[in-house]
Amino acid sequence: MRPPHVKVLLIEDEPIARAELRRLLLSHPHLHVAAEAEDFSTAVAAVQHHDPDLVFLDVQLPGRTGFDVLDNLPLPHPRIIFVTAHDHFALRAFRAGAIDYLLKPIVPLHLAQALAKASPHTPAPVPAPAFAARPDHIFLREGDDCWFIPLSDISLLELDGGHTRFYLPDRTTLQPRALAELEARLPPGRFLRANRSQIVNLSAIKTVQPWFSGGLRVTLTQPGTPEIEFSRRQARLFREHFSL
Repeated sequence: MRPPHVKVLLIEDEPIARAELRRLLLSHPHLHVAAEAEDFSTAVAAVQHHDPDLVFLDVQLPGRTGFDVLDNLPLPHPRIIFVTAHDHFALRAFRAGAIDYLLKPIVPLHLAQALAKASPHTPAPVPAPAFAARPDHIFLREGDDCWFIPLSDISLLELDGGHTRFYLPDRTTLQPRALAELEARLPPGRFLRANRSQIVNLSAIKTVQPWFSGGLRVTLTQPGTPEIEFSRRQARLFREHFSL
């Protein structure tokens, strides 16, 4: 059975990102991009004028946010898929009634899974009441599964190509996230970069040994985690932190 025709609006301030999303949507011929918007005012006007079935909405717009756009639209809202480079808006997005939350760069499989939820035959989510932020959690995604984990559950973050591997109590998961971006999200004093490719949860350290050239070699309490070698510079910061 052929999917029903879906009118789409793209709200994204970066022309390259809009072009890439248009390219990815070509694989879904039942979608018709009716209009595009690049800032708050044109976004609100475009939604009101075109009455789209589905909106791809960037979180960060010039001077405003995608949430501001939703706040200025009458209910019921069209189906919303948020698109952003940052994970920490995810809970707020789902509370606002989004059907999905895609991280840039968009993975075609994740896009297809999000579009499956955008069927006109699927009831649209209802915005939830206001909620308290959860700065002590981080949003992760594997395929169609999304979940939040406490930062304290992370024993190790490890660079793996252009992705970051999370070592968690019951699994490891590879996420399309930059290690430097994650480092900026972590609370100071609880995590420390060991070297260019690894960040360690200090509370997960089991043993510490002196290593070559003033470095340190560390093992973690979680089974299956690799041994960590602190560079000389980072070993000095480690010693200062623990007054060694």
